[in-house]
Amino acid sequence: MAAQMTPGRIRVRITQFLATKEMTQTEFLRQCSINKGSLHGFMKLKGKHNGWHNQTYRGALQFFEDLDAREKVEKADKKRKAREDGIDVDGEAKRRKREGEDLINSALGVQLPTDAIFENCDEVRQNGLAFIAENGVTKTAFFRGASMNSNSWNQFLQTKGPEKGRDNEAYRKTFLFLEKVRIFRGLAKTAKRLQV
Repeated sequence: MAAQMTPGRIRVRITQFLATKEMTQTEFLRQCSINKGSLHGFMKLKGKHNGWHNQTYRGALQFFEDLDAREKVEKADKKRKAREDGIDVDGEAKRRKREGEDLINSALGVQLPTDAIFENCDEVRQNGLAFIAENGVTKTAFFRGASMNSNSWNQFLQTKGPEKGRDNEAYRKTFLFLEKVRIFRGLAKTAKRLQV
């Protein structure tokens, strides 16, 4: 499956992976045997098939193939060990998914005091990816909560830069949804937001 990943899909995977902060960009570059210039050049390319011969594509493809293989083995080992210990791993995943969906449903009831947007596009992309990763929600549930479709989200993810993607509905809808989640959870505004 990984061998069929297009350069466009690799760009999305890179963005999603780096947003998890599982690894620094510097470490990612080292593991892929690429340099910063090659990565930035590759990430600026547009189109699903643009970048097949780029060094970053080859390095990142190998990185994600290895990562996927390791995760598959680790997941199988974790399930096997949990079953040996009498733990219902599938039940835990379902519980986490249900909690994420309950959070989304609760946040949807929050009324926002304003429709103003206080973050740039890069921050909204990063926060959206972090929300999905940290809360165990499916992308489908996230899209439903933010009232957007996957095409808008994927196109928004493929743009880079603080001002790039402002015209995409995913920018506004993601920010407003995450703002509802912040208010529902009772979290404080960021220091940057307080300065506005």
